[in-house]
Amino acid sequence: MSVFEIITLSLSLILGLGIAQLLLNAVDIFKNRILWTWHWESFIWIFIIFILQLQFLFQLYWVNDYQKNWSNEVYSFTVVSTILLFLSGALILPNKTSKTKNNLNDYFEQNGRYAVLMIALYLINCVVINYFSGQVPWETANIFDYILSPLCILIFATKNGKIKLVGTLIIAVMTAIAFLTGIWGFT
Repeated sequence: MSVFEIITLSLSLILGLGIAQLLLNAVDIFKNRILWTWHWESFIWIFIIFILQLQFLFQLYWVNDYQKNWSNEVYSFTVVSTILLFLSGALILPNKTSKTKNNLNDYFEQNGRYAVLMIALYLINCVVINYFSGQVPWETANIFDYILSPLCILIFATKNGKIKLVGTLIIAVMTAIAFLTGIWGFT
């Protein structure tokens, strides 16, 4: 087994657990849908987080083509990215042990918004990885990250519903565009 295979295997396991957590929590909410007051924000963020997790997983497959030498910096920041994506998937929806009032909006305000903060940190971390990998700061992928990370921080920090709505929709559209067009390296 090569170093690359060992690295990607460990990262894929962590990310797989994050995807599983996200999907299990979504299924649990669906099974108990009569008990829950639904809210649009959580579902848009589920979409965004799931796309980011898939993008990162696919990117790991192709990273061996352009990352020939793994430095400690690139490896460390890649592990941090994986952990941030895991945390975002685990935080966005309540699980069976969550102490909430069965209202997804209340849960988002208490805990789910921290998933958005994890996404902001993930996007900033991606810029750092790109820097250590030799990409220039004005690459299209970095520009998307420069736009999306402050928007995520704004959504995390604000209580204004209109700002959250517009910011979340912008992030969802830009995430879909980046994923479908391969801007973040997946083509």
